[in-house]
Amino acid sequence: MKRPSFPGRRLVRLFAMPLALLALGIGSTGYALVEWRNAAGELADATARRQQAAAELERARREASDLEKLGAALDQLRRNGLLDVADPVAWGERLDRIGIDLGLPPLEHPFRLASSPSGSGWSAATLNLRSQLAHEGQLPRLIEAIRTRAPALTLVRSCRIERPAGRAGLDAECEIDWLTLSPSSQP
Repeated sequence: MKRPSFPGRRLVRLFAMPLALLALGIGSTGYALVEWRNAAGELADATARRQQAAAELERARREASDLEKLGAALDQLRRNGLLDVADPVAWGERLDRIGIDLGLPPLEHPFRLASSPSGSGWSAATLNLRSQLAHEGQLPRLIEAIRTRAPALTLVRSCRIERPAGRAGLDAECEIDWLTLSPSSQP
């Protein structure tokens, strides 16, 4: 009698290919999962770098805007004459124009340059302004004209008005601090 053959070989042949394909599929899936995780990590890194670059770009844009504003302010200081070398002759000419515009007799305007604190960027001078006035109301107009039209920051320290003997009108004398930014403080 013949022994019945064991179907194992046949079963092995029958299931070998699907099992091999299943193992290949599981291996491929595992590999794909690892690659997916790697890609997700790289994507997160790239997103973080992009966000950092966007933040740096925004900061650079803000700084550029701030620099434009500072440049405009510096240009305005230059146009107003506040950013200039100490030039008492030019300042005196400006004061002469102010006096003429207000209809005043020639102004006396000696400047005394003062030393400014080292590194402060300010040039300081003291203006001893003397003028003849027809009446008291001309002095405030003169001071206001100097404040608005002088190429400097002006601070009135004192003013004195006297009625001279023997002639009409008044004599006025004012001490005014005259401040400008020196060019050495320019960027």
